Amino acid sequence: MLWLFLWEHSVHSLEYNLWQTFGLPLGWGRTTGSSALMQFVTVPVFHALTGCDTNSAFKGNGKKTAWQAWQVFQAVTNTFVHLAQHPFEKLTSDSEHFKAIERLVVVLYDRTSSLSSVNDAREELLVGLFQENS
Repeated sequence: MLWLFLWEHSVHSLEYNLWQTFGLPLGWGRTTGSSALMQFVTVPVFHALTGCDTNSAFKGNGKKTAWQAWQVFQAVTNTFVHLAQHPFEKLTSDSEHFKAIERLVVVLYDRTSSLSSVNDAREELLVGLFQENS
């Protein structure tokens, strides 16, 4: 219950001092400023997206790989902040937030890809697989 209160408070007020006293994952202690705070505020969204009690994780990629993809594609942080502040908002496939999450998934599987669409990335991977086997 205390965690929920602190999370709600930090989401709405974005106070830097609130989270300083709590133990955070490795690497966060060295990160300061608003980017670290934004990551802290968005951890529940990240956790829900990358696998938790009620949804499965991405096949073959765990939290560590997803975290590394987030570090590569940090623009998705704004989307996570938005979703943390508006948890019940419905996203459509043409919304900017949906597209940012889709790009993160592409980066999760192929960091060198310039594609933004999961379907396009899947097609590229399958075509490459078939060309290797031919």
